[in-house]
Amino acid sequence: MAAAYAIKEGLWLRTLLSDLGMRLDTITINADNQGAIKLLKNPVFSMRSKHIGVIYHFARERVIRKDISFKYIPTAKMVADALTKPLPAAKLAFCRTAMGIAGMEQ
Repeated sequence: MAAAYAIKEGLWLRTLLSDLGMRLDTITINADNQGAIKLLKNPVFSMRSKHIGVIYHFARERVIRKDISFKYIPTAKMVADALTKPLPAAKLAFCRTAMGIAGMEQ
């Protein structure tokens, strides 16, 4: 479950910021997987979700504690795509603008 790894990284970053004297209460993770978000917020087990193991319970516990919150972002508006995959020019320009990164022409 990718969400659990994102949670681990977010908690590590929160600890780092705390060591630097900054306080961060709840970490918000933007995700485009509505199924995973619903499962973390409302633990309904079915035959299809029986295989979920310990890592899911770690993630679910952090959501319950309000250490982490998830926000749905449609795939087309996912800004992090610029950091993870090659993009067409229009999508790259959108991601750059959303991250506050100026292009070479500016």
